[in-house]
Amino acid sequence: MIPVALARDGRNLFEVQARLLDDPAGLRPGMSGIAKVSVGRRPVLDSLTLDLRRWLSNALWKWQL
Repeated sequence: MIPVALARDGRNLFEVQARLLDDPAGLRPGMSGIAKVSVGRRPVLDSLTLDLRRWLSNALWKWQL
């Protein structure tokens, strides 16, 4: 399945399929719902220097240093 991104009411939404590990009562195949995904937090400096660190890591690997 290809993920679908939608813009609705000024928000970005993504339609996905999921498989639940448990069998919660009241849920049936085909029902829709809302999920929130927590990706954690990182310091601003870490986010700002991510591209530079990836480039440097690749350059050092390429030059075998």
